[in-house]
Amino acid sequence: MSSRKSNSSASKSRRNQSPAQRKKAFIARNLHVRKHDEVMAYLYNYETVEAERMLKITKRLLAERKV
Repeated sequence: MSSRKSNSSASKSRRNQSPAQRKKAFIARNLHVRKHDEVMAYLYNYETVEAERMLKITKRLLAERKV
């Protein structure tokens, strides 16, 4: 069962909010999305750095075997 509200009930709850409350909710949603994007970018960067490090180690080990 989904915990999200249907569009009709979500719009009804927005109608009961003051403009200031709607603005706060809008800002909170955008901050949540931005934080999610920052976390995903960090994880992507971490995975890239980790993959490069593993590639260097693998190349070094292969070079040592050839010698």
